[in-house]
Amino acid sequence: MQSTRKWKIRDVMARDLKRKNLDNIDIVIKRSEGVLHCNVEWLLNSGINIKNGDDKGALYGWKSLDPPFYPFVYSEITGYAISCFLWIYSHFGRSDALDAAKVAAEWIIKNMNSEFLLVAGYRKQENLVEKGYLSSQIYLFDNAMIFTGLLNLYKINREKSLLRLACKMADSLINCFFKGSLISLALVDKFYRPTASAEKKMVYVARSISLKIISWLFGT
Repeated sequence: MQSTRKWKIRDVMARDLKRKNLDNIDIVIKRSEGVLHCNVEWLLNSGINIKNGDDKGALYGWKSLDPPFYPFVYSEITGYAISCFLWIYSHFGRSDALDAAKVAAEWIIKNMNSEFLLVAGYRKQENLVEKGYLSSQIYLFDNAMIFTGLLNLYKINREKSLLRLACKMADSLINCFFKGSLISLALVDKFYRPTASAEKKMVYVARSISLKIISWLFGT
């Protein structure tokens, strides 16, 4: 199965390269595969993926370089990571990627609030000031990515508890951010009050997420 999937990836890349009339296709594909596998190893085994402690399973949002430090645990990135880990597992058969997805989901579930949503994340550096007080902000977009990650994991392991949690998340997202079938907000504080940072641009971006939520809920 793993070999078949690998060749499917190679075939798609080869077709794309031929359309662009590039020479030395085998060399380009080999280099691209090398870059892909380096990124897989980085995602699974670098310091960005938290391996121990209270935040085990979560991912940091970024790394500061001077001095070297990971200042912020990012809920949205952890949601993205679940889906990414599952892609790695599905295409390369890596059980460590499936394990990483499960542990990331455990962190997500542990950090859900009473409405089954998550704040943007948690500071690990007191003087971090980017984007305001992120630990008091609840974003539609972020939670939609987490919602999608949980559903993708459910598709793999069929654990009904994940599906129930995802449904509760969807209910809360609809209650907090929608009016009827339209998105009315993209950001609230931890008391579910609209904030001054909830700009129209963010609402525009979040509309694309509503389509994903609707497709999961109604099977379209």
